Amino acid sequence: MEVKEKDTKGKVTEQLKTDVLEINDFQQIKNNIYFELVDFEKNREMLENIPHKRIGNQAKIYYVKNNEFGNLLIINECLSLWGIDREELFKAVDDSEE
Repeated sequence: MEVKEKDTKGKVTEQLKTDVLEINDFQQIKNNIYFELVDFEKNREMLENIPHKRIGNQAKIYYVKNNEFGNLLIINECLSLWGIDREELFKAVDDSEE
């Protein structure tokens, strides 16, 4: 009997996208946004789809702290949903760190 591996990568990505988009009020969540640094070159493909700020050979990527869904990576569609641009996202995080 042959056992086939189940391909869940696409399903997980789509579920994560749905979960992020459900958090739709930027003013309500902006104080729960934080960043992590990742290697720019190793993550170049992923970075095409998410707002990021390059710092040398690294990039800041942004997450929403959320107890219900876990920490959620902010994707480009979130900015459209929230009616903000990248600079407003970056400023919100910088302001919350002060």
